[in-house]
Amino acid sequence: MTTFNRLHPWCLVRSPDRLEGESASPSPAPVVARFRSCNDAIEHGRVLRRLIPGVRYRVVYDPPDKGGASASEQV
Repeated sequence: MTTFNRLHPWCLVRSPDRLEGESASPSPAPVVARFRSCNDAIEHGRVLRRLIPGVRYRVVYDPPDKGGASASEQV
């Protein structure tokens, strides 16, 4: 994990679009941006939701040690 990723553990990820008939295999959600604080990530997600209304975003905590479970919040 890079220093930037360790200093910016909050990720804004784009939720994968599920179309009817699409396979249920999970694909990794692309990270849109990384932030130092949860509030910054939530506010950036709100701005993106206004600019691109059809896309869903989630705020996910990516712990630096990768040992714990990650917390997420729907934006």
